Amino acid sequence: VPIEIRFDAQTAPLSVEASVDGEPVSLAIDNASGTALGTVIRLAAGSHTLTVNIDYGDEVQETTRTFTAIALDNPDQCDVINNAACLL
Repeated sequence: VPIEIRFDAQTAPLSVEASVDGEPVSLAIDNASGTALGTVIRLAAGSHTLTVNIDYGDEVQETTRTFTAIALDNPDQCDVINNAACLL
């Protein structure tokens, strides 16, 4: 599952950290574009929580998001253009 975190590129953070269900996620941080990219692998079906901490030095911002991962019966038959068919 790809993760993209966006932050203020004008105020480059000292650090950007992410975790899913308490497990750290490795991030590639690009201060110039204000993005941090990561990938979560082996994510089980069900509800999960993504937590992000951005340290700007004088302020740490934390946010959490909950999402649900689903297991597809036939993932090899899924078409990126028509993901709805994968769920049927």
